[in-house]
Amino acid sequence: MKPTFHPEKIYPLRRCNGTQKELGLYYHMGQCLGPCIPKYRLKKYKAPIENITAFLMAMLTIKKELRAQMIEQLAIKLYERAAE
Repeated sequence: MKPTFHPEKIYPLRRCNGTQKELGLYYHMGQCLGPCIPKYRLKKYKAPIENITAFLMAMLTIKKELRAQMIEQLAIKLYERAAE
């Protein structure tokens, strides 16, 4: 059986649709940091957002590097290597 990936456990982002009066179920389950509650907003939410942003920016950099390598391989007609 293949294990299921749950990104909300790694990056517990907001799961509600606006400002709440109380912390919700996902907060208590550890799947949300409670950014809709003003006193929790900046304390706990800033670092995960910065981590996610850094991860996505790194993925864009890697994608650009791989694309450049692929174009180089295509230029010298190494099609199988470019496909990898």
